Amino acid sequence: ESDGASLVGSASELPPSLRKRLERERRNAISAQLGMLPALEELELDTNELRGRIPDTLSGLPRLRRLALARNQLTGPIPHTLGRCAGLRELHVHANRLTGIIPKALGRCPELRELRAGHNPLSGLVPSQLGRCEHLRELTLEHAMLESALPEDLGCLTALETLLLSNNALAGSIPDLYDHMVSLRTLELHSNMDLFVPEDRVLQLRRKLPFLQVLQLERPEDDGEL
Repeated sequence: ESDGASLVGSASELPPSLRKRLERERRNAISAQLGMLPALEELELDTNELRGRIPDTLSGLPRLRRLALARNQLTGPIPHTLGRCAGLRELHVHANRLTGIIPKALGRCPELRELRAGHNPLSGLVPSQLGRCEHLRELTLEHAMLESALPEDLGCLTALETLLLSNNALAGSIPDLYDHMVSLRTLELHSNMDLFVPEDRVLQLRRKLPFLQVLQLERPEDDGEL
């Protein structure tokens, strides 16, 4: 008897309610066969109650420019193989249940404009390799359980307009290289208990970043935001 027949036989013995739930979860998964559509340019599946993992096979889509999987119940890591999608411009995976690190390989996506991965129980660092994405305009990694210091290399992102890193476990201060983010309009770093930003650094940021409109910081001695 084949393995497939064995699985079918086992499933048929399950209680009807459980069998229906398993079938529903299988239908709500992202099909790995989507990686067999080489002409696909945009895949938008936001807010679809999707479960399971993001298939590695999506890295086989050479024309993929937009991958939007936000506000689902996806689990597992953000596939590092997405770094092979050289034409990827928008990656939206925020508001899921993704774990693991933000892949360093995303720094190999030279056309990346938007990376939204906040509101996930991730871990590790903000990858310094993202500083290679010279066209990046939006980087939102808030509520993502990220640690350590802010990487200096992000200061190379002169096209960056929005940087959200609040509600993490970041430490240290804001690197001087961030003064080169001349397009920055919104900077939110509040609710990082070990991130210290003295008053003179705040004044320097306001002086160096001409388009800055929203600056939300929280210093240890403060109860509010600047």
